[in-house]
Amino acid sequence: DQNNGVNDIITQNEAKLIQNVPIVSMRVQELKGRSRSEILADTNRTARRWALNRDYRSTYRDSLIDSEVLVEGEWVGSYDDPTLSTIVPISLSADLFEDLDVTVGDTIVWDIQGIPLQSYVASSREVDWNRPQPNFFVVFPSGVLEAAPQFFATVVKVADREQSIGLQRDIVKSYPNVSAFDISLVIETIQDFLDKITFVIQFMGFFSIITGLIVLASSLTTSKFQRIKEAVLLRTLGASQDQIIKIQGIEYFLLGLMASFTGLSLSVGASWILTTFYFEIPFTPNWYIIIAEIIALVGLVLVVGLVNSRDTANKPPLEILRLEAV
Repeated sequence: DQNNGVNDIITQNEAKLIQNVPIVSMRVQELKGRSRSEILADTNRTARRWALNRDYRSTYRDSLIDSEVLVEGEWVGSYDDPTLSTIVPISLSADLFEDLDVTVGDTIVWDIQGIPLQSYVASSREVDWNRPQPNFFVVFPSGVLEAAPQFFATVVKVADREQSIGLQRDIVKSYPNVSAFDISLVIETIQDFLDKITFVIQFMGFFSIITGLIVLASSLTTSKFQRIKEAVLLRTLGASQDQIIKIQGIEYFLLGLMASFTGLSLSVGASWILTTFYFEIPFTPNWYIIIAEIIALVGLVLVVGLVNSRDTANKPPLEILRLEAV
């Protein structure tokens, strides 16, 4: 009975009303003809305990929203039997299918604050849970839950922090039992936390780069004698200084290219595995940074290698052999 009054205050404050969602609390009473207690007592059950025991905050509406995509079955937006004498079609989120071990057509009896309600799974939806808005495991069609005890969740967009504070003040003043949350503060807190994690990862990455450069310099120094032998052989066979530099340049270019592709393949692959299977978020690499890293690494290997081998191309073979012998 307070919902319309809250919406009027939102309109008076010139804020944009994005969502006004009814929410009804319920629990699973029976699943596929078996009571919840019977399923929980079955040691061979495939449905997860939390999915059977949790309190579901469900809603009702006649259409999908932009954070949902129909995956399987048929979306039923309205129910025209006011007596509820026939079984009610519902839509479940796709991830709840596995947790409850159900398929399209299975039956679920809900305990809605002491009143049982029979339903069957009519469809499954892919839900984008990353959006800061009300999303639901279970959605009923309109015409079923309107008379049930319920509360509302409202999403409002404001222009700035001052408008947000004024709106919260007016709502709490008129309706002290209504809670108002500034989601932007939550997002800022999460962003600050992620920035700190990013800094730590970047620091470790920088440390790894420094370590890699040391290993690179050591590897080039260790292989210097091999390059000297090759240069002496080429000079003895009549190769010019430019030809030796070109040969060494191509070798270091390919070495840097293979090293960069190997390192970036491992890092991008590990990042994809971590984001996809652990954080369960889309992985979107920055290809500009990756290309820049390839160019920088190849250039670094090429410069360091040529600088390290400059003496082998500039000095006569006999002088180089004498220096190495000493």
